[in-house]
Amino acid sequence: MFTNQRKNELAQIVSYTPPRLYTGKEWYVGWYSYDPILQAQRRKRIKLNHIPNKTERRKYANDLIARIYEKLRRGWNPWIASENSKSYSTFIDVCAHYDKLTTKKAEEGIYHPDTYIMSPSIKISDFIRESNN
Repeated sequence: MFTNQRKNELAQIVSYTPPRLYTGKEWYVGWYSYDPILQAQRRKRIKLNHIPNKTERRKYANDLIARIYEKLRRGWNPWIASENSKSYSTFIDVCAHYDKLTTKKAEEGIYHPDTYIMSPSIKISDFIRESNN
């Protein structure tokens, strides 16, 4: 009926479908949003099985649907990189984030100090910093 180019143009105009609750073996709130990288609608799901009580799960889902719909209506897109700051990061930034987490766990006694000292990310990030200077 429509050519692929026409479908892409329509997808850009109608950039999302309203979120709704899907029930069954797996409960989730799902909707489609336009992904500018793929130039097509892409499904987004938020799983709800972690909420044990079905009544509470349904209440949470209704609230979540209302919040997501309002955000989508205002132009929010879950696939835009600026909204998800962890999508695209340099290796040095990822190593720094990992080092921060391992330092915190070492200070809290979750990790043994030797585990933190021997962390490969520390050695790799130090090597990259030295080679860049």
